[in-house]
Order: sequence, then C-alpha cells, then structure tokens
Amino acid sequence: MSSDDEDAHVSYSSTVQGVVASVVREKGDAVGAGEAVVFVDSDDGDSAVVASPVRGVIASVSCERGSAVQSGEHLFTVSPCAHEIVYGGLCAACGAMVRYNSDGDGSLTLLYHTRSGVQPALQVSEAQAQEIHADYEKSLREARKLVVIFDLDHTLIHATADDAAAACFGDASEAKDLPVVDGVRVSESAVVPELYRFVLPGSPIVYYVKIRPHALRLLCEHKSDFEYHVFTFGS
Repeated sequence: MSSDDEDAHVSYSSTVQGVVASVVREKGDAVGAGEAVVFVDSDDGDSAVVASPVRGVIASVSCERGSAVQSGEHLFTVSPCAHEIVYGGLCAACGAMVRYNSDGDGSLTLLYHTRSGVQPALQVSEAQAQEIHADYEKSLREARKLVVIFDLDHTLIHATADDAAAACFGDASEAKDLPVVDGVRVSESAVVPELYRFVLPGSPIVYYVKIRPHALRLLCEHKSDFEYHVFTFGS
C-alpha cells in the first residue's frame, strides 16, 4: 500500500504472484473498509483477497480478470471518503455513519431536525459548499438571472387554522366533503380571491391560506429574469 499525497488517493498492490481471478469493484464504486476489491489466484495454489482497508471510492483499477500480476504490482487506488455531505447521520457518498461536527470546524449546517431544532440534519464541508456555490454562481451568470429571496409567512401568503375564515367560503362544507386534488382535500373561496382551504391527509384540521394580492402575477411575469428562493421559519 502506498499513499499519493497530491491526489489524496491510496494505492494497493498484490501481495502474491499469480493471476487475477476476479475484480469485484469498478472505478467510481463505493467501497467499505475491509471489503474485497480484487481476488488473485497465486502460483502456489492459494487464493488471495486484496481488500480496501479504508472506506471511500474506487479511483482507478489497473488490472482485469485473467491478467498476470507480480507481488507488489499495483492493482487499484482508493480515494478515502471525506464525508463532505452528511444527511441524517450518514455520509451521502459512502453511506458511513458519521458524527456531526460543530460549525466551528469547517462544516456548515444547512438544516436542523424539526423536532429538536438543535441536532443537525444536513451538513456539508466548507470546501463542498464553496464548490456548490461556484457552480451555482456560474449557472446564474450563464442564464443571466438574479436571485430573489422571499419570506413565505405574512409575505407571500398568510395561513391560519382559525375557523372564522370559514365564513369567507359561504358554505358549511366539512373537511370530509372537500374535493381531492393530488391527494389533498382543497377548495378555493368563491367570495375572496386566492383564498384556499385544505386538509392534510390524516388530519381533521382545516387550514386556510390567502395568497398576497398580485404575488402570483409578480412571480409569473418575472420568472425568466430571476431565480426564486423561499425562506420560512414556520413549522
């Protein structure tokens, strides 16, 4: 085994002289620590397994089934996983369980679990965040678009579960009587423009949502000039 510091890859070689019996991983495949990559039938009749001692991604494979190899001959390289994107406690690249880091060590927390509001749900490394940002900025420049960030609650919409809003619908329809659209019971007010009521599956609560006047018109007319992002602290 040897390390290539420039590319942060680790190279693995055959421990015996013989013939490659099989290659069970290809370039780009994820590999776990201790998982076999190449099987070699040695000249003395034994079978040798060349496994990756680190978790990562196969960067290259320089042998194939049936090829003769010498002891110490290079077989494959592994790029150890840096766990740059962690979601739900698992690395998004290699699937390893990863402990969350504090934001002070170069990891950025993008989402928190809804229940606790403290435990991170999604983290990315600073390097990964910069790469994503660079790609995103490039795509915006090529599309000649600017970014507009809207707050959702009390800006684009107002939502409530107050039954007083039922008077705006002019009927006494119950939740179970609302028409189903895409699996959600929903209807629009015939009295107040752009006022909707809906019931989520499995919930008896009727919610009312009023869209801000002219908001839909603004969004539709300028969608070719801007990329919209919607932000909310709502639960």
